[in-house]
Amino acid sequence: MTDFDALAKAIAGWPSQTPFTAAPDAPGCVRRLMDAMSIAAESDAVGPGDLAALTSQVLRHERHVHGGAPSLRVPRVRPWPARSEWRAAGCECTELDGQHLLVEALDWVPDWLAAADSHPPAAAAIGYDHPDSLRRASQRVPGDGFLSIVSLESYSSPGQRQAVRAVLASRPGATILVNLPTGTGKSLVAHCPALLWTEHGGVAVVIVPTTALALDQERAVFSYALRAGILPERLAYHEGQSREEREGIRERIRSGAQRIVFTSPESFVGSLAPSVHTAARNGQLRLLAIDEAHLVSQWGAEFRPEFQALSGMRRELLRAAGESGRSLFRTLLASATLTEEDYDTLDTLFGSPGPFEHVAAAVLRPEPSCWAAQCEDEDVRRARLSDAVQNLPRPMVIYTATPEHAERYAAHLRERGVRRVRTVHGDTPGEERLRVIRAWRGDAPSGQDASRTTADVVVATSAFGLGVDQSDVRTVVHVCIPETIDRYYQEVGRGGRDGRACLSLVLWTEEDVQIAKDTNRRRIIGTDLGYERWISMFQGKEPVDASAGSFRVPLHARPPHVHEESRENRAWNVRTLALMARAGLVEFGGSPPPQRTPGEEDEAWEKRWVSEYEKFTNWATIRSKEGDLTDLVTWSTRCEESRARVKASDRDASEAMRNALDGTVDSSPSCSVASSRPARSARRRREIDVVPQPSCGGCSVCRRIGRAPFEGVAPSPPPLRSPNLSPTDTLRRLFERPVLVTTPANASRALWRRDVIRAVERLVRHGVKNVIAPRAVLDDPSVRRCFRHAPDRFVFLIDLEDIHFPPPLPTVFVLDPSPAAIVPEIAFHPRDDSAPWFVVAPADARDPSFPGARAADVRSPRMPLAHLLARI
Repeated sequence: MTDFDALAKAIAGWPSQTPFTAAPDAPGCVRRLMDAMSIAAESDAVGPGDLAALTSQVLRHERHVHGGAPSLRVPRVRPWPARSEWRAAGCECTELDGQHLLVEALDWVPDWLAAADSHPPAAAAIGYDHPDSLRRASQRVPGDGFLSIVSLESYSSPGQRQAVRAVLASRPGATILVNLPTGTGKSLVAHCPALLWTEHGGVAVVIVPTTALALDQERAVFSYALRAGILPERLAYHEGQSREEREGIRERIRSGAQRIVFTSPESFVGSLAPSVHTAARNGQLRLLAIDEAHLVSQWGAEFRPEFQALSGMRRELLRAAGESGRSLFRTLLASATLTEEDYDTLDTLFGSPGPFEHVAAAVLRPEPSCWAAQCEDEDVRRARLSDAVQNLPRPMVIYTATPEHAERYAAHLRERGVRRVRTVHGDTPGEERLRVIRAWRGDAPSGQDASRTTADVVVATSAFGLGVDQSDVRTVVHVCIPETIDRYYQEVGRGGRDGRACLSLVLWTEEDVQIAKDTNRRRIIGTDLGYERWISMFQGKEPVDASAGSFRVPLHARPPHVHEESRENRAWNVRTLALMARAGLVEFGGSPPPQRTPGEEDEAWEKRWVSEYEKFTNWATIRSKEGDLTDLVTWSTRCEESRARVKASDRDASEAMRNALDGTVDSSPSCSVASSRPARSARRRREIDVVPQPSCGGCSVCRRIGRAPFEGVAPSPPPLRSPNLSPTDTLRRLFERPVLVTTPANASRALWRRDVIRAVERLVRHGVKNVIAPRAVLDDPSVRRCFRHAPDRFVFLIDLEDIHFPPPLPTVFVLDPSPAAIVPEIAFHPRDDSAPWFVVAPADARDPSFPGARAADVRSPRMPLAHLLARI
């Protein structure tokens, strides 16, 4: 029995034979319809609009994937739809008897979408199981052995591989900025190093924008916890936890037993600060990761000052570790949408002490087919939204401009019989966000063995979606104009994360144009008011380190035009300092958070904590980079230049989004992302081209010229410029480089394999980080496990046939002992002369520069493999 036949049988048995359970491999639309039918038999939580939309989706899916003219016999009782509701969902009805209808779904061809008659908008997204709907081919590449700690054997793409390797190979104190497309596994770039570096104690702190995302990341890590070793019961730290649970996490951070913690910027610079400071001072802080790092540079109306405060807190933690003689932690900044302004801001705030490394593997998403329609007024938009929700495939996200709009549109849909709808916006509590995500996914709550989907549509603001990895979202609708092309790209990135076709629809009005401009006009303090704020803070300053030019200023200081203290006043003061940092006048520093003294009683500590914590969070430590910070001319000139750059960036981003909607540029919205996001400063400073590779799943331009959807080439970014070499003294003292190590020409393959693998294992113990070898050697279980012998807990396994930018690290290069072997030219030309380099080749292998001669006769230094084994 097919999944469709099973569904038809379930409908015939409704409602007496519920609940229904779809097969594990059944299409998602079949599962959702069965879930809705089961719930509809029990309660009024499912409306006729839900059953009509889900049934039409199943029928269209069946026709697009398997052909024919599928139909279903459905009941005529509530909550099943009436004839008019079936027609609204694009279904034709035939009378069977007084109790049943036969329904068949047609393609959705709205007359208000240009070219819809020749290109049915939802066809590819509806038939996502069809081979033609696969937009993104697998880009997986063989993995390194240490991926076993996260239950993986391969990387999702070359970009992810290089990003993980970059973090692991970075120097202590380094900052690594990772720019990967949405849906390509940025989370792994933090999780894998964190779990490797804390196997024997320590902690990695991962800062995420929302509590829901912290809980989602916790769930992801627990999904492979059995392979990752012992982990504590809770990995997410948030305000909704009990006092005891939060104190337990803080204690494990101080002792080095927590391993990894996910938290918000507010908690990191607040109640977690003393514990993290202790961990840094004791050398237990291994990694500080900031997810969605582009938010640090956003100064908009919903800006949270704590994002900017991250920079100062990080500097204080580095200072504490350095003064204690401990190893400095690494900093990871991860983002899918990175503009030139973002790059400059992150470099300014997090570039010290360096090096500041950048791994860019930007490629545009090929999954979404992009559509847009201007609406004459709000009534027209609401009608078109209802039409789209009833006919476009689910699950779907509907993005709005404000929380009020989100609630209003959700209410509008409920009035039309769509009850499997939820809302998420900035006012939604973290626990409620998690419940929405579970309802959308069909995740079972903790302690339950099974669950079912109870929501198909999420109406949200931009507060929803960051890092939420729902793989099968088929539709993203905007009932607003995203203020920038980057926000559009970020939000459309919620769809098609399984690599299959999805649909993007923007329903906009002329009024939205001004709303988008106002939203994108970031709240940057004016020079006159900013100078007043700066002077009010400067007058209350306290010295920290006069020799270094650092001091603290009160964030609660009030300029003359402000009459009472508020969170908004504090936020404007932080924005003022951020503007000064961007202008190069100051840099953020940090101060030690309050610490409990040995033997201090609970009551005394809690009383002192309240007052000292208030001062810690209401003062900012900065270091002067100019002689006289009170000089109005210098202050105004430098800050106005910074303001002008930000305003120009805002204007360009808004125009790029509007042009994409109007079709006035010869590219789709996704291609406009590429043209609007060139990080020129990155290319100028690092000589790295970070313009995204173009892809298109269908747009007005491509439809007009007849160009089929196409996928861009997955880039393979270059390795670090300044890696952490760290070979042992044995390698440094005994060997020059490159060293030719010869294996006996007449040795059996079994003996060759045994001795070569033994040499690889020993070299790894002494700091070799790259193993370049034939796939047969790399797949040997001993080689894949040899990372456990490495001092830094990692080894990179590089296929001899697929050498792309090997990191400039201590390396062993193994050549297969085939007859008439020739050593590749690259084997004798490592990228870094300071890294030990060993070339293991048969004694009779030919030299690339002298084809008639053996490499062993013309290369020096050289030694037999037996000699190498004896010396290490």
